[in-house]
Amino acid sequence: MNSKKDFLKSKTVQELKTLAKSHNIHIHGKKDEIINIIHKRLSKKQCIETMYGGGNPDLTIIKELFVNFKDLKIDKIDINLSNNIFAKLKNEIPQCCTDNTTYYNILSLLSKQFTKPIFIVGGAVRDVITSRNTENMNDIDINYTIGNTEAKKILIDMKTINEFHSDERGYIRVGPKSRNDYLEGFYINSTTYNDYSLECPMNSLMIYVKENDLYLIDLFGGKALDDVRNRIWQSPTNDYDKWLTHQKKLIWRMLKFRLRGYTVPLDTKKNVYNYWISKQNDIDIYYWQNIWWTLNPSEIQQVFKIVFDDCEELQINPRTFVEILINNELLIPNKIY
Repeated sequence: MNSKKDFLKSKTVQELKTLAKSHNIHIHGKKDEIINIIHKRLSKKQCIETMYGGGNPDLTIIKELFVNFKDLKIDKIDINLSNNIFAKLKNEIPQCCTDNTTYYNILSLLSKQFTKPIFIVGGAVRDVITSRNTENMNDIDINYTIGNTEAKKILIDMKTINEFHSDERGYIRVGPKSRNDYLEGFYINSTTYNDYSLECPMNSLMIYVKENDLYLIDLFGGKALDDVRNRIWQSPTNDYDKWLTHQKKLIWRMLKFRLRGYTVPLDTKKNVYNYWISKQNDIDIYYWQNIWWTLNPSEIQQVFKIVFDDCEELQINPRTFVEILINNELLIPNKIY
């Protein structure tokens, strides 16, 4: 699927005519004949640059995809860091396939040779942007835009793939779950992202992958990058109720990053605790196993020190918080040690 001819075959006759016309190529005949003429006259790079702008991101497509973010900012990542990230992406996905399929190969397939937007997301982006080190880029999280059914078909058609998983949420995983260096991600469209659907600005940073270039996307016009650099975990919106209603485990995510030394602004902290305490019966209860998967059981003493300090700062009775945990079997005596 990476050949020039395959790229041309994926285009309509009208797209091919437009491509030929832009290079003053006289074409005639049926689609296969047109493809053969263009194939002889142009390189794959010329075809892609003419049709999609080469290494320059199509801002119209990106802005339409993230239409709910008016301050969206996109910056090209410098060549040194880009080279390091591409080197990582061109590593083989362990125990994934019978051949040497790399992360880059999968990104290329799921973006139709980088003609459809595809993004690296998650903690890997946050960490690599601040440390400029790709050693900790283990599992690669992505957002893809071609549709889940099509993505699943592409993976099936690979034939060489040993293990992948997909479901009705638009989720895909390539590589065994038993490892920590698989590739996984979700389908997104223009309705996927809203400020209240995000955990926090700093974890919304993403890398837009073109064939030979990388671009950092900040949905908050630079604020997300500032929060990463300043180690701030905060609400992405002032509509706290909508944000907290949309995501049920924010208190545990907040505590996870507090354990890592991140700062949480007072308004965010106050609203997270108050919502969780006052709306406890409306929240989908997280089983204790899930909580202590988010928060390492070995850190339970540090967790409760943070909770008690926060309760004192917010003038909340910490006993109320602990009783909720026990009553909902989120904290089971002698279960965590």
